[in-house]
Amino acid sequence: MNSQVILKSISKSFDGKMVLSGLNLSLPYGTITCLMGESGCGKTTLLRILLGLEKADSGEIQGLPARLVCLFQEDRLLEGFSVRTNIRIVAKSLTNAEIDAHLAELGLTGEGDARISALSGGMKRRVALIRAICAPSDMLLLDEPFKGLDEHSAAQAAEYLLRHQNGRTVLLVTHEKDDALRLHAPIFTLQRVEQHTS
Repeated sequence: MNSQVILKSISKSFDGKMVLSGLNLSLPYGTITCLMGESGCGKTTLLRILLGLEKADSGEIQGLPARLVCLFQEDRLLEGFSVRTNIRIVAKSLTNAEIDAHLAELGLTGEGDARISALSGGMKRRVALIRAICAPSDMLLLDEPFKGLDEHSAAQAAEYLLRHQNGRTVLLVTHEKDDALRLHAPIFTLQRVEQHTS
């Protein structure tokens, strides 16, 4: 019985350009790991491989849970619908009161009936995080979940994630070491693959 997600020798290239080369990573169940690295080093590609949206060229993944939920870099909310509707789409059993309680935790009290299109970028990001947290899952893949949030809102969002992790395994992509500190999480730094030219 696996007690962790294990990535062994994962490699991926696009158009002959190597993005991931022989990556090894272990993610113990029930823990948060922060994935850092400069732009273009393959962080989002790794998440897409875990989600099955990309296929690794080589390597294997063991112990991956069946239910994965991802918060992408883009919020991917339904702009013409209300905040509550966007959350209920993935969490059908939640009552209005339960959704409103989640909103209140991230400073969005009274916004349940607001259309997504009327919200600021930071408000949309918080709604997208709530939607990911409320969706039934065994593992959360969060791609820069605190992007566009000021320091107070980012700290509030980190505390929210910790409160509602509920034993799930979390892989969180970030550019900010402060995020890892807020989450008391280890950092795995992904190095850019050197390209060799003949």
